[in-house]
Amino acid sequence: LAEIKDQKKKLNQEVRETKLKLESAQQRKTQADDFRDTLKNFATQLQEATDNIAQFKEQMKAETATITEYSNLEKAANETITNIQKLRSEKKALIRSHQQFEKKLEEQYVETDEELLAL
Repeated sequence: LAEIKDQKKKLNQEVRETKLKLESAQQRKTQADDFRDTLKNFATQLQEATDNIAQFKEQMKAETATITEYSNLEKAANETITNIQKLRSEKKALIRSHQQFEKKLEEQYVETDEELLAL
């Protein structure tokens, strides 16, 4: 009878130890599941961030193209302004030249008129 009691105690002790091991294993499984879920969330967030970065790169590429286009238009406008300034200078020079020509022509006309009147 004492032997049966000892065996019962041993069995009860083993059952307690087994329950503790089972509880510990269940806790580790719960922690592992939580960790797996966290990793899945991180993977999702990483994919979203990667997608956002790709979208941002495309947006930057488009904006860079727009900036380049505006820069080219600005260069063309500056060249046009420079050409207009050159043309204005040439116009002033032509007006001066024309005025001198008219003055000279008028002087020649007066001289010719005087010579004709003298005849």
